[in-house]
Amino acid sequence: MNASLRQRAEELARAGKAPRGPKLSPEEMQEKLHELLVHQIELEMQNEALRQSQEDLEAVRARYFDLYDMAPIGYVTLNEQGLILEANTTVASMLGVHRSLLVNQPISRFIFKEDQDHYYRHRKHLVASGEPHSCTQRGCELRLVNQEGISFWAQIETKSAQEADGEFVHLTMVSDISARKQAEQETVKAQEYLANILNSMPSAMIGIDLQCVVTHWNRAAEEATGTPARLALGRPLEDAFPRLLPQMDTIRAALRDRTPQNTKREVFIRNGVRSYQDVMIYPLVTEDIVGAVVRVDDVTRRVQIDEMMVQSEKMMSVGGLAAGMAHEINNPLSGILQSAQVVISHLQPDVPANRIAAEASGCSMDSIQAYLNKRQIPEFMEAINQSGARAAQIVSNMLEFCRKGDVPQQAADINALLDKAVELSRFDYDLKKKYDFKTITIVREYAQDLPEVYCTCAEIEQVALNLLKNAAQALVNQDAITSKPTITLRTALDGGLLRIEVEDNGIGMTDAVRKRAFEPFFTTKGVGEGTGLGLAVSYFIIVTKHGGSFDVQSQPGIGTRFIMRIPFSPDQTDAWTAAAETHAES
Repeated sequence: MNASLRQRAEELARAGKAPRGPKLSPEEMQEKLHELLVHQIELEMQNEALRQSQEDLEAVRARYFDLYDMAPIGYVTLNEQGLILEANTTVASMLGVHRSLLVNQPISRFIFKEDQDHYYRHRKHLVASGEPHSCTQRGCELRLVNQEGISFWAQIETKSAQEADGEFVHLTMVSDISARKQAEQETVKAQEYLANILNSMPSAMIGIDLQCVVTHWNRAAEEATGTPARLALGRPLEDAFPRLLPQMDTIRAALRDRTPQNTKREVFIRNGVRSYQDVMIYPLVTEDIVGAVVRVDDVTRRVQIDEMMVQSEKMMSVGGLAAGMAHEINNPLSGILQSAQVVISHLQPDVPANRIAAEASGCSMDSIQAYLNKRQIPEFMEAINQSGARAAQIVSNMLEFCRKGDVPQQAADINALLDKAVELSRFDYDLKKKYDFKTITIVREYAQDLPEVYCTCAEIEQVALNLLKNAAQALVNQDAITSKPTITLRTALDGGLLRIEVEDNGIGMTDAVRKRAFEPFFTTKGVGEGTGLGLAVSYFIIVTKHGGSFDVQSQPGIGTRFIMRIPFSPDQTDAWTAAAETHAES
């Protein structure tokens, strides 16, 4: 630059075009030369400073472009039409295109088709407001597509700037967030997996914080309370799960001491029925998370099974005792019957030995016979004989009924089995309830020529006895009965199955009671008057052990009818059970 100016000045001087000044004295000429020399030195120093500034500027510019090109974040400059004006090498690497080939390309070319609208809204907001717009808390997240058609997740943040010529440009930062997105998806998947595990558990799982506010609520908790998770979250535990109210002090102690707590078989009332639950509190002992997990298990069924097993053991003991007593009764009963037979034999007038003994005693058999007849001794002896035989039949029936349940099934006449059950029931009475089978009319409506049914006879008798006893108890309240107490037994062929009905004209059942008739431990009797197991056991015998069905029909004030259907043969039982399972699955 300095050499060019000097050359121009010399050319003007040779051409005589240099401005002419006033004539100077030698002293003035010397002074002017000194001033010129100073100005020359000053100009050279300024030129050196300018040259150094230009070098520094070039160095800074080079460093800026190095930072711009080699930055881990992509930078793109767009015009208002969305065309790329400039891009660094990071963006070019992301898109798989040389940076020079990106210039004047529309940025929309590299945006995933389904995310075009997403980017359009982002850019529209930017143009309208001139402010950066975040589609999410992390910025606008969308998918870009590289030159090979492979998509990846990116986060873009844009700001507007005005160039010297007045044009607006969009300065955009592009970050590859594919790894973060994948981690987020894996985290969501893991959370969903854990949520599915918790929701699949039969236990109610409830998460709470230090203030006992619900933070987690699984599906079992929803079913136990009828409260969906969206309404339970954020509520105090005692409000969301009212039946845990008695446990709140224990829960707070577990949170305070960070020690697990366990309560077994806590009683609670559900729909007016006594039920049981196990409650376990597990404090969270991590440093970052404070709270607890409360696990609630409804163990009502388990408690009932335990009680049923105890009751079953008692019944087995009573059965064994009854069988032993029956054997013991048989011995003196046999002696009574044999002695009665001997007495009757010794009083027969046509037996020679009796006549000889009578004559030897100074009397005749005719006079002895006249006395006996007059005092009705033969009738009494016959009554003793008949009563003894009847007692022997009762003992025989008791022994057969008390046999263990592993007795193999065999073909039997169902009408005869029902008659045997009726015979046993005739000796059952209840002083408290004032019922006696002798006062009840038994009506038999048996179908004739029925095939023999393959069953466990003692179990079918047990079911029949239980139904007969329940019917007799239903007939106690004479005020509610307008006709004579009657129990009707029916047998019939029903669709290839044996149909058995036991019907009474007693007080009947309400619909609510009828629906729970076969539920274990459910009873409408007072304390000490029933275990609530009779119908449950009967249902098990008919449905599970014999592959049949058991139904009940009832109307209050009219009566109750129990209907059983069982197959005739084992093959029919298997087919009937398979068909029932298939129907249940469909």
